Parts: sequence; structure tokens; C-alpha cells
Amino acid sequence: MRTASTLAEQRVVLESVSWETYLSLSDGADVQRGLMAYDEGMLEIMSPSLEHERCAELLGMLIAAACEWVGIEITSAGSTT
Repeated sequence: MRTASTLAEQRVVLESVSWETYLSLSDGADVQRGLMAYDEGMLEIMSPSLEHERCAELLGMLIAAACEWVGIEITSAGSTT
């Protein structure tokens, strides 16, 4: 069943974050966290919605099928940056 909580994307934006703090957060071992983006002191942490992940998975499957059809080798890496 779809509910607002399963579909909602969640974002947190922090200002005045140092590069060192960002590196510490991104290198943290065994930490379950969302996707992070850093730009000139602004840190955004996002938890993608279920709908976002479903669309991303479907798009990935379509690209994989098209590449297989034309004989192009690809490697999937998920949300790795």
C-alpha cells in the first residue's frame, strides 16, 4: 500500500559545513545514511522516495536491455558517486 511516508523524499540542508566535516561523514564506516551532496559549505542529505527508486530501477533495466540488444557492455554501480 502506498502512503505519503513511503513516497515522500526527505531532505536536510545544512549551511557552513566544512569540507573536513563532509569527508568525515562520507567516510563513516557502517553508517546507514542518505545520499549526500556538498557545495561550498552547503551539505544536502537526501533520502530518495520509493517512487524515485522504482523509476531509477526501471530506467536502469531499460538501458541494460537496450545495451544488450545492440551489444554494448555496461556496468551498473547504483547510486555510487
